[in-house]
Amino acid sequence: MGNFTTQSPHELLGVLSIAPGQTAADKFVEVGSDGPFFLIIQGSGDGDSTAAAPSLYDNVLAVEVEGETQGAARKALVWANNVEHSDWGGQAAQLRECMPTTKALALLEAYVGGFIEASIYDDPDALALFFDATQPTPVIPPSIADPVLWPEYDGEARVYGNSSHWVNPSAGYESWAIDRFENIDALTSDSGLSARATFSMFDEQPSGGPPLLFNTHNTTVGIAELTFDPDGDFVDSMEWCLSCEVREALVRATTLTFRLGFERDEVADCVGEEYPLPGVRLVVEDDEGNTAAVDVAEHARLALPDTREAFDECSGAADSCRTNSWLQATVRVPVDELCQTGITLESVHRLRIEFSSPNPVEQGLGTLVIFDDVELHRVPGEPTVSCRCGG
Repeated sequence: MGNFTTQSPHELLGVLSIAPGQTAADKFVEVGSDGPFFLIIQGSGDGDSTAAAPSLYDNVLAVEVEGETQGAARKALVWANNVEHSDWGGQAAQLRECMPTTKALALLEAYVGGFIEASIYDDPDALALFFDATQPTPVIPPSIADPVLWPEYDGEARVYGNSSHWVNPSAGYESWAIDRFENIDALTSDSGLSARATFSMFDEQPSGGPPLLFNTHNTTVGIAELTFDPDGDFVDSMEWCLSCEVREALVRATTLTFRLGFERDEVADCVGEEYPLPGVRLVVEDDEGNTAAVDVAEHARLALPDTREAFDECSGAADSCRTNSWLQATVRVPVDELCQTGITLESVHRLRIEFSSPNPVEQGLGTLVIFDDVELHRVPGEPTVSCRCGG
């Protein structure tokens, strides 16, 4: 599909890509705070171009120096389960079977409309669709939550996404990258922090697995096989020891964000196994060993993999029995949620993401967790923080 842009007579305000086709995975663009708002919409059933959307999203880079973000444009990726590439009305839309579906049109109306309002007018309600710190994003408006659109999921809307906020220090917006998993070093984060993983297996790979049919998603992510944890003890974790610079950034921050996805490789007759999502919590620890924990499920709409035979009727392309491991969702935790048990942000020196998997290892395979882009953000207007300093 093509791109759509909105612009004033003097500047480009927004770039929209709907179910993008093939991309050049090695092409990157660095965009500062003067860049446009980027929105990408994709369905999970794109048999001919499944990895193009996350590749585009990840190839729009912030301007960074040693972990500190100097400037970044807004960007968002919205994806929905069981929407195929040609359902948006593609190159062969004249064929009846390739006409846009009701679900695809409803997604366009809701999110493209919000994108235009956000790009041109900075409308707060429109921006909240993609960046709200008080509820999981993208926000699902009533028009999308209509159970009639989701009969295959018992009426439950399956819409997920990634988003990264605008960073313009002169306007009070800040960001610090704790770890983007790009340096292929499990013991040191991209910003130089000491890291430690307790997973039974920890690695860093493009896409978290092998490339899909046409497009390779080259972003490097953290991937681990979770331990079966029937007692809910949160036995698996990834931890970072915070430097003075990051501790200062945490004291100023309003949200802590990262991306999570899950994969379970068991496939029978091209239908993915229905299994419970692992438990995930964000934990901070202060200099005296006190901890505060936040249940991540309250702050993100985490995704099960969409495992099935993806076939595009128009192109004839298929991706047989593949789980789409890139189907991540952005977790956005308000920093004030960490203000528990006497914790003050100035005393925090460790940050940890902990996992508890209720799913046993079967046929030598367990549940995989795929995570990326651990960041601190300071965004004017987000919830206030009550525990920045002690005294």
